[in-house]
Amino acid sequence: MTYILICIYIFFIIGHLSFYLNKETSYSFVIISTVLMFFFMSGHVYLGNGDGLDFHGYWYGYTEFENLERNDFWFYYLFYLTEIIGISLSLSFYQWWAVMTAISLTFIISTIKKRKYNLHLFLIFFMTYYVFVFYVGLKFFYGFCLFQYAFTFLIHGGKRGKLKFTLITILAGGFHVMYYMFLVLLLVDLKVKKRKHLIKIIVAFSLAICLINLVNGRNLLDSMQGFIDGMQNERLSIYFGFRTNWGFLLPVAIHILITIYSYIYREIVKKYNRDKWYLYANTLLYVNLIAVIFYPLFMIVLTFMRLLTALSLATIIASSYGQKYFNKTDRFKLLSSGFLIICLYFYINLYLNDYMTKAVLPFFDSYYFK
Repeated sequence: MTYILICIYIFFIIGHLSFYLNKETSYSFVIISTVLMFFFMSGHVYLGNGDGLDFHGYWYGYTEFENLERNDFWFYYLFYLTEIIGISLSLSFYQWWAVMTAISLTFIISTIKKRKYNLHLFLIFFMTYYVFVFYVGLKFFYGFCLFQYAFTFLIHGGKRGKLKFTLITILAGGFHVMYYMFLVLLLVDLKVKKRKHLIKIIVAFSLAICLINLVNGRNLLDSMQGFIDGMQNERLSIYFGFRTNWGFLLPVAIHILITIYSYIYREIVKKYNRDKWYLYANTLLYVNLIAVIFYPLFMIVLTFMRLLTALSLATIIASSYGQKYFNKTDRFKLLSSGFLIICLYFYINLYLNDYMTKAVLPFFDSYYFK
């Protein structure tokens, strides 16, 4: 049965590829594939294997909610509030999870459609890779639903857009604390000359911090541990207690590919002689350049690579703006550059971290189909 489900799933990915390349839109196909993903995403039962630690933690935290201390409540207050609502409605963990999955998928699809972005491009990449890291990372996934919406306001620009990005990103941080870090992207809201100067400073600063830590055996990072421990967030203390050695080069490589993707998008847009659209594409590129500021975090622990998971998919979604004007060659060019990002993710998570057995195969072992 598992292999049949995999074949059906691949069929839908190919279908979205066909619609995208042929400049067609089928909302019925989008709805059907989204409903299919709902059954896969909310139908995993913890059996003591696979991506067990996080998932078991969510299950245990929900079922024993009233008996556990919540020292980190204000770091994940929106996530815990949804659990409180689910418990007050007498929902089991799996019922609460199904409701949250349905709300999350509906919100993403509706906001992308509202922005007139290409739903098929989103679903191609989401179904190919991102869904496997999101469906068991509940806090981060629910936060992403808000962040991808906030991100569009930042790219479109304007004072109101800047304010909306700030407020919605803060709400995303209520699901997962990492999303607060994206507020640094507000630096993109500068005039072009100042923005270029700022990028140079950020690149120089981040590379200098990385070099200093490599030379001094990460003493600078060690000195931050006391400050982080004082925040009384056990998860953050654990994150900052690790060191990645040369493994930080992997997320750096992913970031370079994301930046190349946004550069290719801007160069394609340039061909169509639309000033406002070019400014949009140029802002998208600069947002990804500013993300160099996250490099020192990658030296602490690769968990911070989640920042790139969110940023890369948000960039892909944003790049579908105006693609109705792209010819088939340009669409294929952008699609190919996007798959380079996915290939590197596959190498890191599916090969090095064994996500094939931790997340991919369990995804298709849904109790809805048994």
